[in-house]
Amino acid sequence: EDRVLRIDLKDLVIAPFAGKRRGERCQKGDGGRAVDACLKYPVSLATDSSGNVLIAEMPGRVRKVDVATGLISTIAGSGQDKKAEGVAALSPDFGDIDGIAVDAQGNLIVASKEREEIFKVDRISGTITRFAGNGQRGYSGDGGLAVRASFNFGSTISLDTGGNVLVGDYENCRIRRIDRETGIVTTIAITGQLAADGSC
Repeated sequence: EDRVLRIDLKDLVIAPFAGKRRGERCQKGDGGRAVDACLKYPVSLATDSSGNVLIAEMPGRVRKVDVATGLISTIAGSGQDKKAEGVAALSPDFGDIDGIAVDAQGNLIVASKEREEIFKVDRISGTITRFAGNGQRGYSGDGGLAVRASFNFGSTISLDTGGNVLVGDYENCRIRRIDRETGIVTTIAITGQLAADGSC
């Protein structure tokens, strides 16, 4: 339904949070209430330190719902610029986003499975840098810098308690970790080999 729902864990009540129930599939409504906005293929959620909810949509856009006001805005993506590094957060076309996270410093991390790259959006400057991935689909790079490594639909991301980034490298059937301090990538779990049906 292109919506985000909120579940109250105390009362076990489900309520609308963002997106219209039977609305048009689009990316409209910035500046207004999130529940009245139009979402398009929301694929991933994250929260920042203030409790604001970030929503990744396809094609590549990240929107924020302010927890205090309930208003929605676009904070990354939505542009047409094929270049992502060194540009402002709203400029690039990230392609298909599949995972987002927010680190302890409030920087947004965006995984583009279409580009096979992971980007970091600086909280202060709003500038984007490439955090991992060389843009080539495959498997390589363990023990070296993550920006030189290859991923194969490295899409889901999260952070551990030390601030290291964990990447679900889907078609490589691996969980890989990017060290927060050194930028070195390593495999920390292997879930099997890719089967004929596309599963690990």
